[in-house]
Amino acid sequence: ELASLATEMLDKNAVESWLAEGKTCLDEGDVSCARMFLDKAVAVDKNSAAVQEFSGHITSIEAQNAQKREQQEAVNKQALQAANLCLTRNN
Repeated sequence: ELASLATEMLDKNAVESWLAEGKTCLDEGDVSCARMFLDKAVAVDKNSAAVQEFSGHITSIEAQNAQKREQQEAVNKQALQAANLCLTRNN
């Protein structure tokens, strides 16, 4: 009983620490780092409200970043097509 309680407290402290580290990573703009700390927290306590909230936040940021990359790729593709059209017309 006492050992179980001690383990539970250590796990809770570890999760809180990892979430804090993950938030620091996000403050620095490093989503991959934040994801790494989140993954550690999930491995210990995936049902924690704080873990789930942070997971949702990171997932949202990752989705936004993916959308931005897709938009930039589309812009790059259009620019390349326009450049190729100009080259074709000039030859």
